[in-house]
Amino acid sequence: MKKISILVFTFLLSVVMLNAQNVQVRPKASQTTLHYQFELDSANYQAIDSTGTPIILDNCEIGNYNLDLTDSFRFTFNKRTYSVFRISASGALGFGSGEQIDDYNAIGTDTRGPLVAPFWDHMQFPNSCASGKPYYQIEINGNDTILIVEWHNITRYFTSSEYVVTFQVRLHSETGIIEFYYLDMDDIVNFTDYTSASIGLNDVEEGQIYSSFISIVPGKSILVDYVEAHDDVNKDSLAYIKSHTVYRFIYQYKVNFTVTDTNGNALANANIKIGDQTLTTDANGRDSIYLISENYTAIISKDGYYNDTLNFNVNYSDTAFTIKLTPVSNLTSITNNTKEFSLYPNPAHGHLVIDPGNTNPYDITISNLNGKILYHKAGHRGKQIINLSDLPQGIYIIQLQQGDEFIYSKFVKD
Repeated sequence: MKKISILVFTFLLSVVMLNAQNVQVRPKASQTTLHYQFELDSANYQAIDSTGTPIILDNCEIGNYNLDLTDSFRFTFNKRTYSVFRISASGALGFGSGEQIDDYNAIGTDTRGPLVAPFWDHMQFPNSCASGKPYYQIEINGNDTILIVEWHNITRYFTSSEYVVTFQVRLHSETGIIEFYYLDMDDIVNFTDYTSASIGLNDVEEGQIYSSFISIVPGKSILVDYVEAHDDVNKDSLAYIKSHTVYRFIYQYKVNFTVTDTNGNALANANIKIGDQTLTTDANGRDSIYLISENYTAIISKDGYYNDTLNFNVNYSDTAFTIKLTPVSNLTSITNNTKEFSLYPNPAHGHLVIDPGNTNPYDITISNLNGKILYHKAGHRGKQIINLSDLPQGIYIIQLQQGDEFIYSKFVKD
């Protein structure tokens, strides 16, 4: 299972290029947006000009072709499913048989979406498509069916036909992943007005005069922006878009959390920690997050209540969970030794020994009688000695979690 690092920013983010970097962007709450996780990766480019089916455009400069794959391929983009795709000579792929996609691009405000743009600008296939053309191919990999569309040997309209580039869009029907693959992009530096091209995703929301979009600026430390559209490829850092570069977009599903007490009353200001991100519930005990399809662990905590842990799976759909926290006051009779766990000495002075009686990993949480957490550490194994020197004299409750089991015990610090 791939480990996902979750990073949240308000406007934009930048990352230094490493192999398979993962980033998540969360835009302003008022911004209509696409919920995709963006990754920068590298992979071998496999051209399809010798194996794919040529696409015959009506115009090799601004032509479009409606590729109808009703009987063989369907793809879900932003929760809507399509089987017809618009292939544009301008370096973009549209979903559905809508308005023609030409060279006048404006990711973020354009009404010709939904579309994906691996390299959208005033492009052309030179020599009336004799020296290059688009191709498509459908591949099956296990449960996944992949549509590959390739712009093979395409150039800028105002540039000599000897300077050509090749790139692909790959749509994965099983996972909804969108990938941009690039080959021989070094010739970008020879393009007239080489700094211009729009790269990203665009979708027109119903009832909105603007689009949901993700705009990429290669070379500027991989800028990903939901607030401003860009058409800059930054020639000074072409390593970010040259041969065998892959831009990957993975759809994020909405996960709703509700935190209550054992009587079902909403708990405001409860914390839900998932990876590096912490959510805080509102007055109704609710908060939400967008996550890719994966396995996750959430730790739920609130002063005056015992921690709980939720192991959950996001399985290609929105989902919701309700977590009930137990108040400290509900634990009125707790023995020193519970099951195989032993705690000693009790009363304790400078330290407390915890012996689980087995080698399975466990977590320790110490709180006062008001439920305030004073100590928490995960991943213990075997006998542990806890330093109590920072705790004042008093009565404390220790919570031990091993797997899905919670064990509580009181101890006295003298």
